[in-house]
Amino acid sequence: MKRNLMLLLALLLVAATLLSACNSIPNRSQPEEDAPFDEAVLWEGDGGFFTPLTAEVRTNLDAAYQKKLAETQAFAEVPEATGTTWYVSSLNGNDSNTGSSQTRAWKTTANCASKVQEGDTILFECGSVFRRTKNDYFIRGLKNNVTLGTYGEGAKPIFYGSINVPASKWKRVGNTNVYYFDGSSLNLNIYSDVGCIVFNEGEAWGVKTLQTFNDPSTKKDPTGYTLALENVSNGLTTQDYPSYEFRSGSDLQGDLSFYHDYSQKRIYLYCEGGNPGTRFDSVELSLNMFAFSNENPAKNITVLNLDFRNFGSHVLRPMNCENFTVKNCSFSFVGGSIQWDYGKWRNYYTRLGNAVENWNACDGMTVENCYFNQMYDTAMTTQSNSNVTSKHITYQNNVVENTWFGVELWTSSNVEFSFVSVSGNYFKNIGEGLTSQRPDKIDPETTFSVNAFIKVSGGPYITHGKFAVTNNIVDGTNGKMFFCNYPKTKSDTTGIRFEGNLYVGSTDVDLARLFGKYDKNGGKTYPYTQEGVEAVWELGIETTGRFYYIQK
Repeated sequence: MKRNLMLLLALLLVAATLLSACNSIPNRSQPEEDAPFDEAVLWEGDGGFFTPLTAEVRTNLDAAYQKKLAETQAFAEVPEATGTTWYVSSLNGNDSNTGSSQTRAWKTTANCASKVQEGDTILFECGSVFRRTKNDYFIRGLKNNVTLGTYGEGAKPIFYGSINVPASKWKRVGNTNVYYFDGSSLNLNIYSDVGCIVFNEGEAWGVKTLQTFNDPSTKKDPTGYTLALENVSNGLTTQDYPSYEFRSGSDLQGDLSFYHDYSQKRIYLYCEGGNPGTRFDSVELSLNMFAFSNENPAKNITVLNLDFRNFGSHVLRPMNCENFTVKNCSFSFVGGSIQWDYGKWRNYYTRLGNAVENWNACDGMTVENCYFNQMYDTAMTTQSNSNVTSKHITYQNNVVENTWFGVELWTSSNVEFSFVSVSGNYFKNIGEGLTSQRPDKIDPETTFSVNAFIKVSGGPYITHGKFAVTNNIVDGTNGKMFFCNYPKTKSDTTGIRFEGNLYVGSTDVDLARLFGKYDKNGGKTYPYTQEGVEAVWELGIETTGRFYYIQK
């Protein structure tokens, strides 16, 4: 009897110890059935505690990144054509051909707008390279129910939204480090604004110089000075570009800074290493044009296995899309051109640039197994400032790095925004690279950084309980991890659900900026600390998330 009593007391002591330990951390419920954990985010131990990043976890992260990257580099299967199939090859084509077979392929996309009809398929030969020869889309007037895909063997077809400028085209300004390219023959005016200059396929990039204005609304009264930029990467160094007196492109300062003079149709570039065409093997000027335009609305359009590089504004921009699908495509160096009709309250021009953007209503949008690198603004987005419905949106298994927002979603408040899934993506180095030259790094009238792996603004929305951000890996940010209006919480079960995501970052960044019914005073920012994580848990957000911090 005595022995049994001692055993019972020991068991009670163990139970009390476990209960005390459990009560010392927030309640962490399991994810809902429609958000299973991906194998890539199963790590050592519980992982939910705010714990230091170990070498083992870093190894796991790198392996997960490489696995996801390999999946984006694979080829998606091109569906069987229901209409006519057209073939385009920069290697073996001729625009005088019929385009009806691989042996009679066109050389460029020039014939596509007039020949391709609804229900047709356009296939581009692997290994092909397509370039802009003028300031226009590759295909203007893409029909509905059209598939863009590939045929043959080799690398994915490359579409350059830029023009290459060799050494012979750059002229030196006096005895300075400033060079200019005369774009008169290409009509490089404000509508073809150069958003970025890309050197050696991304080894380095230009830093766009903007003037400031005394009259923000008209931008017609220059102050005579440049817009200051801080902590900017040009691929070779990270430095400040202070404001200085500026009257023309000849006044440029700072290595790899550039200025587009619309009146002269010239691009000025400050290059410390001599002629830029000699210093670098390639100098690409990205222009303010999309890859493909479509009839409005965009219905049943599929884009597979294409490689898009150096586009000054957006790349794929459907409007009011229905069943718009992008798979296994690559996007690099997107954005930087000026958005002329926006930012009238600012004393400088606003720049833009999203890789895949739907504007206005949406009923079916899928972006899957794609790679995004160096976005001035956002990788994937659907947005509108109108009272429209957005639903059936899936962004999954993509790799996104060096971008301002990985995903951005918003429209007017109190409308349906439902059946949205952002899942299984790998987000890396948010706020780094090309996007570091943004001047608007802080929310207006606040001290809060803007960028994040996802931003859901506007709202509240009618979600039907089907708006989830789950099982993503967020590997580094210099601003926020995420930004969300009206997340799902204990007190608001209809909001946007965050569960099972894995975060890695420094403790000097923010975990989240949250707005909602529980906080109507402009929202609240939660730091990426033990206290910040616990506060977010207590709201009922990311109760199954994993959080690792980098020790300094």
